[in-house]
Amino acid sequence: VAPFSFSLLDINECTSNPCVNGLCRNNAGSFACECSPGSKLDLSGTICVDSMKGTCWLNIQEGRCEVNINGATLKSECCATLGAAWGSPCERCEIDAACPRGYARRKGLSCEDVNECDVFPGVCPNGHCVNTAGSFRCECPEGLTLDGSGRTCV
Repeated sequence: VAPFSFSLLDINECTSNPCVNGLCRNNAGSFACECSPGSKLDLSGTICVDSMKGTCWLNIQEGRCEVNINGATLKSECCATLGAAWGSPCERCEIDAACPRGYARRKGLSCEDVNECDVFPGVCPNGHCVNTAGSFRCECPEGLTLDGSGRTCV
């Protein structure tokens, strides 16, 4: 009678791309998702979500970031809305092709409207910010009008 033998064959779970916004590492009998700096795994362990807040910059001139819009903004929210760059040292924003302007994947998969009025307090100096789908508008109190930027009541 021949001795009974068997071998374990590890299935590479990473071939099905189970990690959203992160890297998949195949382990014996399992896998693990790893996130880039500034993001962390959600409770499912398979989706990397934006977690680090930093400075949101309005524009870049000759390689220098200018006009600090807000000092504590998620990168996804900054880059999906008013920001041209994010962080300190600043890095040019990469547009997320999966979401239209004004929407960000804050929780990983679905594009959600960014409420610019909450994310950028003071975005409408001397006025009132009104969030809209994918954008916002500034309204002025009686006697004041919007300047050329469309954001400051004068």
